[in-house]
Amino acid sequence: SMKLSDFSSLMVRKARTHEDFDHAMRIRHAGYGKYGLSLTDVEEPLDRSPQATILIAENGDGRVVGTMRILDRTLGPIELDRYLDLPALFPATQLLCAEATRLSVPASPLSPSIKCALWKAFHRYCLGFQLTTMLIWARPGGGEIIAC
Repeated sequence: SMKLSDFSSLMVRKARTHEDFDHAMRIRHAGYGKYGLSLTDVEEPLDRSPQATILIAENGDGRVVGTMRILDRTLGPIELDRYLDLPALFPATQLLCAEATRLSVPASPLSPSIKCALWKAFHRYCLGFQLTTMLIWARPGGGEIIAC
């Protein structure tokens, strides 16, 4: 089980510099390496779009240990818009939403705490920008899209 001390050495913040962004892509690559992607393949055009916020989690030494991308639908299209007609599925109030994607946390004893801190930061982002809905989705083996 997680203890409060697991979080004491973690900080989650927005990637602000080119170096922050590079660290985020390296962590993403470490997590997505099992798919055979090169370091340059893990960066996507949406990562640098106006609606994107790249979060990085740092340990007590300042080393990046996790990352997540938030796409804010109030600032532009999100990834899920490519696959679903969201205005047909959700009432207008739920379209004030953000989508969490590209979570990557390499395996370590603190991985559960790092993931929890990134999810909490996503929640705080949505609260801060008065977004009503947090979207998370996956394409399971069958190819269908599940959103919640």
